[in-house]
Amino acid sequence: MVDRIDEILPQTQCEKCGYAGCRPYAEALVKGDDINKCPPGGNETILALSKLLSTPYLALNPKHEKITTQKVAYIIEDQCIGCMKCIKVCPMDAIVGAPKLMHTVITDDCSGCDLCIDPCPVDCIIMREVKNEDTVSVSSQTISAELNQSYRWRSLHAKRQTRLANEAIKNTNKETTIKEASFSRTNARKEIKDAIGRTLQKRKIAQDIKLNRHNP
Repeated sequence: MVDRIDEILPQTQCEKCGYAGCRPYAEALVKGDDINKCPPGGNETILALSKLLSTPYLALNPKHEKITTQKVAYIIEDQCIGCMKCIKVCPMDAIVGAPKLMHTVITDDCSGCDLCIDPCPVDCIIMREVKNEDTVSVSSQTISAELNQSYRWRSLHAKRQTRLANEAIKNTNKETTIKEASFSRTNARKEIKDAIGRTLQKRKIAQDIKLNRHNP
């Protein structure tokens, strides 16, 4: 059931519901939490949750902000000091930059969660609304940003999860290669040590035989 609920949630990971992402909120919903805490999902998500969980429809709780149109973060680049605090909190890895260098937002990857706003010490990040006539590219399709923002958010989340999984595989393969190389070096050292030991043993035996010949 948690998986089915998680599929309905928009995957913005914005924490506006009070939980650290969509998955924790899904787990809370299974335990009976209210279905009306997701501003990005809006009425569509609340209705879907109501149907899935067989609970009465509830209007969005204003405590968790209002339903808004799609927004993306924008960094005022000439004010950016390169502190990297925004990069560390972005759940979509949509901000790129280096220490003490200007950062920028990859708009196509931004879910509009606004988690980067508060950590910025110079207030150089603002949220810009995506206009209704704007479009975004998802899965080789050009679709309406207003009508399909939930689909876009889920696609961004899936894209990130795939990338993280691929990185984990690469890291695992790298660790395996390092371990194999280390094991090979260890084996090589052991073989050399054994060979030296055998050589020294042979020399000792030869010397003993030679001494025995001279001292019958």
